[in-house]
Amino acid sequence: MFDAATLTPPGPKPINSSVINRIDTLPCEGHQPDFELRECSHLANVSMKYAVALFLGLSLAAPAHANTDLLEDIENRDYPLSFSGSYLAALTAGRTKDLEAAALFYDKALGSDPENVALIERTFMLRLADGDIEGAIELTEPIIKLDEGNRFARLALGVYAFKSKSYKTAVREFEQIEKGPLAKLSGNLLHAWTLVGSGDVEQALAIVDGIEGPAWYETFQLYHAGLISEFAKNTESAYTNLKAAYERDPNVLRTAEAWARFLLRNGYEEEGKEIADLLYSRFPQRPAISELNDHVQAGTKPPALLKNAMQGGMEVLYGLGSAIGREGGQEISYVYLNLAAHLAPDIPLPRLILGDLLEEDERYDRAIEHYDSISEDSIYRTNATMRTAFAYNAMDDLEKAREIMNGLLEEQPDNLIALNSYGNILRSHELFSDARELYSKAIALLKPEEERTNWSLFYSRGITNERINKWEEAEVDFRKALELRKDEPQVLNYLGYSLIDRDMKYEEALEMIRLAVQQRPNDAYIVDSLGWAYYKLERYDEAVLHLERAVELRPQDPILNDHLGDAYWKVGRKLEAVFQWSHARDLDPEPKDLKKIVQKLENGLEEDGDG
Repeated sequence: MFDAATLTPPGPKPINSSVINRIDTLPCEGHQPDFELRECSHLANVSMKYAVALFLGLSLAAPAHANTDLLEDIENRDYPLSFSGSYLAALTAGRTKDLEAAALFYDKALGSDPENVALIERTFMLRLADGDIEGAIELTEPIIKLDEGNRFARLALGVYAFKSKSYKTAVREFEQIEKGPLAKLSGNLLHAWTLVGSGDVEQALAIVDGIEGPAWYETFQLYHAGLISEFAKNTESAYTNLKAAYERDPNVLRTAEAWARFLLRNGYEEEGKEIADLLYSRFPQRPAISELNDHVQAGTKPPALLKNAMQGGMEVLYGLGSAIGREGGQEISYVYLNLAAHLAPDIPLPRLILGDLLEEDERYDRAIEHYDSISEDSIYRTNATMRTAFAYNAMDDLEKAREIMNGLLEEQPDNLIALNSYGNILRSHELFSDARELYSKAIALLKPEEERTNWSLFYSRGITNERINKWEEAEVDFRKALELRKDEPQVLNYLGYSLIDRDMKYEEALEMIRLAVQQRPNDAYIVDSLGWAYYKLERYDEAVLHLERAVELRPQDPILNDHLGDAYWKVGRKLEAVFQWSHARDLDPEPKDLKKIVQKLENGLEEDGDG
């Protein structure tokens, strides 16, 4: 079966389920580079779950949209909310990840019980997570009185002092952070960068070198020791540490970029060009990598990754915040990333990650605020503009999304990522002809050497050709995608399913889907395709086996349940077939599918029918 995710633009859920990178690191194994705006964390190969659990973990439930009208009503009302009502509303908002509403309700509850320390701490955390740094700082005094080493209060106070260049105060705050695993690492690294700001580089490096902890600390220690050394113009130390950080995990783009920039700036042109060329060959559309390549081609020295000590502190918070968010500590990630944005507001990376996390939590209006804050002259402005369009699309405002993307393409008509992404948005609304036109424009711009990294353009155009009944052209596109991306499971599944659905090339199609299932045995749609292939071949017992597995993997999909009902009917399990059809009917299928399901519930399957 076709995965519905293939019709979703790269907003909170990317169009290609294997594309899960974020903004500024190399993709993990199997990811695609063509329009990724996401990143794998600094700790891509390290489990942080235990550390996150020790640090702090507040379990939050399913996401919900922020209710702007409700928030305005609460803020403007001239009659009091009860303590219990505010508290319960705050709990509910927190569980649905509406941190803005949760913070507001906790504020209201705190107004009724201003000495309640638990409420103070929770309100403080939510203010931090929602980006209200000034408001959070106001609540630190009673927290510190109760808990002198409170990691978040000390962290916030330290960052706040660092931002105002009150280095001694910042050092004092960072030194007093309670030493949990992440708190220890972040506190010490921030302490080091604060010392850099005050001019004591030697002591800063000693602190970084002296951090003792789990093995995954080393990546951060080497990276920041290298950055501090480069900042202090200690070329030998910078070379040693940045090289070691890169060799420890060459798949972290932030580290690779820093290493390449250092080499090109400090007389290691051949080595630096080799790494920069490798990065550009894989990620030509990444803003930072494209900019780095421009310097290589022009023979100029790129600037250092960081301009000042505050940006070094931002790098600590941004790196850890990105990593924590991938390991289930999303509220903590919000805290770190908002502090990073506060410390270095001119660096867009924390805001891009914040926007991405907010989209995942379906808080699209707040995500747009972060994207809009990125300056027009930033190399990330185009990415932010596209993300804004994706957010409007996710809010079902296609008109606004189209307005933004049309404006972007007027300025940058040859932008492959924009053409591809706009096509994905239109395809998600079944505007297949318009999407096809955009994919075709993008494909026409490709140089032969660029086709392999942009194989998904052919796959995407193949989908639109198939949907507008241009099957011969669709098959050509799918086979071209497979030529460029051998045995890609999505393409194998789509092409194989399409062939079977058209009663064409059964054996070849079956082999394609088998290969796709081997690669993704837990993908319900691909497993369903294999079951449906057996069904079309009238191998009903085998069909039941795989269709049952598909429904087990994705029980709430109406079409999967419908397919299983058809297979049950064919093997004589008619009561179970009726049950599956009834379940499919109740799962809100598309109108055309609903009509067929109702007919089967009334009459069963025709003897020569296939459902």
